[in-house]
Parts: sequence; C-alpha cells; structure tokens
Amino acid sequence: EVIAAWQAGAERWGVGGGASHLVIGHSTPHHELEEALAELTGRPRALLFSNGYMANLGAVTALVGQGDTVLEDRLNHASLLDAGLLSGARFSRYLHNDVDSLSARLEKAVGDTLVVTDGVFSMDGDIADLPALAQAAKAKGAWLMVDDAHGFGPLGANGAGIVEHFGLSIEDVPVLVGTLGKSFGTSGAFVAGSEELIETL
Repeated sequence: EVIAAWQAGAERWGVGGGASHLVIGHSTPHHELEEALAELTGRPRALLFSNGYMANLGAVTALVGQGDTVLEDRLNHASLLDAGLLSGARFSRYLHNDVDSLSARLEKAVGDTLVVTDGVFSMDGDIADLPALAQAAKAKGAWLMVDDAHGFGPLGANGAGIVEHFGLSIEDVPVLVGTLGKSFGTSGAFVAGSEELIETL
C-alpha cells in the first residue's frame, strides 16, 4: 500500500519539492499529511520537515537562544545535542532518565528553559520516564520537548507514541517530534504542537 501510494503520488505531484516550504514547496498532500499527523497526535497542528535532524534543529533553535537554558538527557540522539549547542542557550546534560538530576539543573536554569529528551532511546531501547520529566519541567515553568523517533508507531494504542502511551497531554509535552522514516517506512519528520508553536516554527 505504501509503495502504491508513493507511485500514485509521484505520478500526480512529481518527486521534487519544487521550492522551499514558504514559496511553493507546500502542496495539498503535505497539508493533508500535517492535518493527519496533528489528529493522530492529538494536537492542533503539525509541521513537516525533510528529516528528523532538521526537525530537532528547527524546534530547539526556534525556542531557545542566548540568555536561555536547554537541558538534555545525556543519552539523547546526536541531533538533539547538536541543536542544543547550536541554539546559543546555556546547555547542560542531566544524568540518563534521572529526574533528580534534571530537577537540580532546573534550579539553576536561567531565561526560557527547554527540557529535551528522546522518547525511546535508540541505543538501549529504554523509554523516558516522561510523567516524571513532565512534572519536573512544569513545576519550574519549563517546556518539555520529546523526540519520539523510535516510539512513534510502536507505542500507544493508536501508534501515536510515548505521549499517548503514558496518557499525557499537550500541556505536559508542548513540543513533540516524530519521524516518518522508521515505523512509517517513508521519509521526513514533523513537529506537532499548539497553533502558536507551529506558527513560530
């Protein structure tokens, strides 16, 4: 079915982007896919990216910069670590899946604070203690961003990933990143969140 859909899409729309997203590179199928991803993840909007690296880079660097703080799990994917460093924000890594270590760093955070974690850690296959991380972040007024590249598809009753798996809300996890190149067998990635988040991105 996926291959047949690719073939039909290539016949109708071609295989190139045509231009940047903001010019004419955003077609009807892109828009329909964003709406479907938003519905699946239970969020108002979703925004497509060419790959997970760019989704992570775009989200982190749009949300924090100089004078802010980004706190990341030590075992996060390299794209998240790169994004944190490139953001210009004060960057610190907390001990793996350790909410006490995160809480200690949250006490020292300055400016807007973004907590970033993988949903499923790709090297070990363990999952983030998302309820505890969300509670710690909310207690300090920080946003939580989850890269659910490996949870999107396998986790959750509908395959919507770790946020659905734990029954968390958009208030718990304001920034959700997923990829289409793993369980979904295609390519690309997305960020899902509020209307304001997607417009900012």
